[in-house]
Amino acid sequence: MEPILCVRSAATSFTSVGQTLEFDFIDDCPAGSSILAYGVGLGGFTVGYEPANSWLGSLNVTLMPYLIGTKVYATASAVLTDYDRDLGRAVDGGPGNPKCAVQATALALIGTSVDAGAKVVLGNRHGVANGGVLQGIPVATNRSHWGYVAGFSFTAADPSGSYVSGLSYSVSSSLDGQGSMALTASASTPSADASGTLDLLALSLPDAVGDFAVQLLDLPFAPSQDQEQGMNCTFSVTFEPPAGKSVVNAGLLQAGVNIVYPPDEYFGLIQASFSDLVLASPRLTGTYSLNMHDGATIGATSSASVYAIAQFG
Repeated sequence: MEPILCVRSAATSFTSVGQTLEFDFIDDCPAGSSILAYGVGLGGFTVGYEPANSWLGSLNVTLMPYLIGTKVYATASAVLTDYDRDLGRAVDGGPGNPKCAVQATALALIGTSVDAGAKVVLGNRHGVANGGVLQGIPVATNRSHWGYVAGFSFTAADPSGSYVSGLSYSVSSSLDGQGSMALTASASTPSADASGTLDLLALSLPDAVGDFAVQLLDLPFAPSQDQEQGMNCTFSVTFEPPAGKSVVNAGLLQAGVNIVYPPDEYFGLIQASFSDLVLASPRLTGTYSLNMHDGATIGATSSASVYAIAQFG
């Protein structure tokens, strides 16, 4: 069996700080095949602070993946604190104060083996510092290469917490022309003395691996009439499956988020998430939202880089 890339998505519904997500690939694993490589990336997140009117102590959105048989699991967590023992976990939810949540997409390369000399890059790397570069990742002659966000962590240097003027993180990928790829991480909280790290999902596959496609979403964000709702936009992406096939699974993966927020203001919500996701082959539609609010509202120049990845079958 030639290897294929398979896609699954899942989201938490928090009643506690952490929750295990399950991605079941048994339907894509015929007899004799197995999951040869896997990774999990971040599609979106929401942290609703309770009580509101606070500042940043620490902010962590994490995914810790592991494999058991034909199932990929990820322990997901979203935590916001202000060092006063107040924890960001809005249990009741509501339009202006939604529940904390993590939205994730798992990728699995399934087959019997990979051709000798071929290079498969599919996996997670945790805790890459702001400005850090992962170099020399061997990809041989692979022409495709992507880097996605799999989580992030920010901790204020001041133990009493810090004001922030937004949140910014991203990962970019490049080829060095010598058969290897590099991933560059960026993670910062403008105007706050906070150290940031990024968790990454790396993907580069031999050209022989087919039946999947990746497209960057067009996200023309516009402010909502209700300022508490931040900036939202609908998106639609159309894939081109091979003849006789259709899009059977799809998910979203963040490559970067830049939320602009006025300096020296409290906040009670941070959000970069999607909703109303509908797959009707060959089209994937939905709504993406950016938000940070309480003492002020999100800036109009806020943006996000998000990819849709589809599995054909």
